[in-house]
Amino acid sequence: MRSLRTKRDEKLDISIIFLAVALIIFIVAKNVYPQITIGDPLVDGTKKTTGRDKSSELSRSEIKRTNTTSTDEPPEWFVKVVVGDINDAKADVDSYTPEGKIYLVRSPLAPWLLRAVSQKAREAFAVDKKFQDWRKATPGNKYDTGLDALAASAAQKLPSYIPGPKNFVFRDPTMEKVMKDKLKNLATLKVHKIGLFHSSWVIEKDSSGFPANRYREAYIWAKDSADDHPYCHLYGFIVQQDYAGGGAYGATGVILNTDALFGCPAN
Repeated sequence: MRSLRTKRDEKLDISIIFLAVALIIFIVAKNVYPQITIGDPLVDGTKKTTGRDKSSELSRSEIKRTNTTSTDEPPEWFVKVVVGDINDAKADVDSYTPEGKIYLVRSPLAPWLLRAVSQKAREAFAVDKKFQDWRKATPGNKYDTGLDALAASAAQKLPSYIPGPKNFVFRDPTMEKVMKDKLKNLATLKVHKIGLFHSSWVIEKDSSGFPANRYREAYIWAKDSADDHPYCHLYGFIVQQDYAGGGAYGATGVILNTDALFGCPAN
């Protein structure tokens, strides 16, 4: 019996070590590859992506640079990835037509559109990735040159990129107040339109076919006077109630799901 217990103990020790190594690998991978949560708002409505855009791909240039200072020239691989992402975003914008595409730029590339038109966002990225001093000391660098070209393309397409009226057809004053309260910049916003896309609840079912929750999509089209660019935002929300059983649903929750750049009203 002593020999049997010893073998079991050894197997248990090996299992614990294996689980510990797997947990460490999972934690490291999660920190190195963060999730992108910006969605693809459609001109008329958007897919539901509760808290996370399931269609988003990881932008490789979001990987953190370490062991560098703000005066260091960024590595060649980093510049190559960044410029590639910027060029991909520009290709999206250049190919956009209201008749042919439902989005101006794919959601994984949306941060580059903001950095192109906003100097604050552009500088914040350079500071975070520790190449701001090098950027300032290197006029005509590929980072700013690429973003300037993307900004020029955006200036041609963004003014006519307007959210469709179907996004705001249905009104609910109580829900609209909760939506506004979710925005930290409400004090500087001028709301152009607000409303719900769905007239009634959409039931989402689990893999077994039972109700998991019900939801409605809602939007705010607004201009933020604190922005350093002339464009508007389309804020997308998911209004959701989790299934409580017995045909009943729980409390209503509101999630700010997307924040995308759009054109502003003509007037």
